[in-house]
Amino acid sequence: MDRAQAIVVVGVESTGKSTLARALAEHTGRTLVPEIARSWLDARGNRYEEGDLEPIARLQWRAEADAARTKEGVVADTDLVVIRIWSEVRFGRCAPWILEALATRPPAVYLLTRPDLPWEPDPQRASPDAAERAALHARYRRLLRELGHPWHEIGGEGDARLAAALAALDGEHGA
Repeated sequence: MDRAQAIVVVGVESTGKSTLARALAEHTGRTLVPEIARSWLDARGNRYEEGDLEPIARLQWRAEADAARTKEGVVADTDLVVIRIWSEVRFGRCAPWILEALATRPPAVYLLTRPDLPWEPDPQRASPDAAERAALHARYRRLLRELGHPWHEIGGEGDARLAAALAALDGEHGA
């Protein structure tokens, strides 16, 4: 897999995205791009409005673009896919800029984390219901198919989850 091609970890909340992204960055020597929304929400007491999603998306986009300038390559802990789904589920629509940016996204391989880990409470999480999490996961699958980038579902716990991700990436001609 070409270092210019980003590895992007997406999925339902509480599915180990951040843990997997950190482990992948460490294992592959790529630059980690953290989830910008987390620090945005922390700074605002976990309150947000629909109008906050585009600025969050632009910051996430810029952080990944800046990191992509390095020779190491990028592992992104979420991207505009997550923000689009978050926006559509919460507000019933998505800002045109986010849709346009997703349509022109540079090459990436997506790793979709399965909701097979126990849900853990967090002030920024809102979907503990297993049926709701399954429906959201199905929504991620549909969107990833629609976008046309290569993607793989990743399940398992701990080291098994990392091993599954590395095996999927190896299938993309090496990480």
